[in-house]
Amino acid sequence: MSIAFKWSVNKIQVIPAQKGKTNIVTNVEWAVTATDNVNNLTASASGTRHLTLGDSFVNFDNLNEQQVLDWCFAPEVVTWVDQNN
Repeated sequence: MSIAFKWSVNKIQVIPAQKGKTNIVTNVEWAVTATDNVNNLTASASGTRHLTLGDSFVNFDNLNEQQVLDWCFAPEVVTWVDQNN
């Protein structure tokens, strides 16, 4: 079985400035289509990823689609804070 995957970025939300940076990507709508040419089947999925300003900042004008997709699927770090202390 040979399944081909086609990943794409459908929409990017950008804010003008924050913390001294400009043209900051904050939300990405992505999609994937999987095609099984042997059985003539196709499936698709989509989602949205909220991004926060971090060390891997790249100005929107310098981004390519693969960089944005890499951000979408990078592990999301969650920090828990005890509000009682």
